[in-house]
Amino acid sequence: MRINQSTPLSPEAYQAAIAEKGWPTNLLAKRWGLSERGLNKLISNVNRGRHYDDAVKVLPALVNW
Repeated sequence: MRINQSTPLSPEAYQAAIAEKGWPTNLLAKRWGLSERGLNKLISNVNRGRHYDDAVKVLPALVNW
């Protein structure tokens, strides 16, 4: 089996994906068990694990919080 290696999301695209789903970074950090600082470091790191890119792509929309 061959796995397609996707291009990592840029920090701007990553932040946009989070905002598009309606998540404030403080709540997303809590959901993922990170500090806000840790989440911000993750967002700015283009060498982050691809599983984080996958996770933000399928993040559910946050409504009525």
